[in-house]
Amino acid sequence: MVYQALNLIIEPYVLRKCRVYFSKRMYAKATKLLKCARFISGDAKGVYHCWLGAAKLWLGDYTGAISDLSIADEKCNSKSANVLRLRGTTYFCLDDLCKAASDFSDAISVAHNKQSPPLHVWRGLISEYCKNHSIALQDYMELAERYPRVAFWSHKAAFILCCCPDPTVRNPTLAVEYALRACECTKWKSWKEISVLASARAATGDFDQAVRMANLAKGLVPTDLKDERQERVEMYMQGDQYVADCDYAKSNIELLRSLVSQWKIIQDE
Repeated sequence: MVYQALNLIIEPYVLRKCRVYFSKRMYAKATKLLKCARFISGDAKGVYHCWLGAAKLWLGDYTGAISDLSIADEKCNSKSANVLRLRGTTYFCLDDLCKAASDFSDAISVAHNKQSPPLHVWRGLISEYCKNHSIALQDYMELAERYPRVAFWSHKAAFILCCCPDPTVRNPTLAVEYALRACECTKWKSWKEISVLASARAATGDFDQAVRMANLAKGLVPTDLKDERQERVEMYMQGDQYVADCDYAKSNIELLRSLVSQWKIIQDE
């Protein structure tokens, strides 16, 4: 009862202060405050452990973050999408991509509608890198429907549907639909979107259109990519379709790492 009474008084202040510290990326100060609050009032619901895990994540203490976030997950009455998202991000930073993808999947299953888009981004990019193309495709299609004016997700969906190394995932007709969306989003001015449309046309067997689109893409690329695009034109002229190699999605991990690196730590003095 004493802990509960103390927590009713302390928790609102602590969390309000933590939000200020996090907005300024002052994670070390947040950690000190949270540890003190946890010691004084206990943490029956795992709230402080969740915040501590987040602070340790951005301080680079990944092992400590996993520990706190796992305790928070155990103490929550129901699964928390936020806790699972943070732990998934921490596993990603530890290069444990299987556990990261699993946590993002669990987070998606319990997330509110507004919470889910970033979770689909993370799971999709990780799953594609890990060659789980069917899961990645689900996420990209979900994001393409949510954000119809963002070409990137329609492009990603189209690429898997026509160029995936796993033939069981391909659907060339659907790939054309998504590729057309991506081209329309970019007003036919992006060679990457036009190139994936060319691949989709080739996958359907429409090599005349594939050659036409590939030439259009070649006309938009930088000079140093002209030869590579010409090779693609010649491939379609010979009646061959483009299939990506198994490790084509390495850039996904680089993209996610760049997102993490944007959270630069401001060390407390």
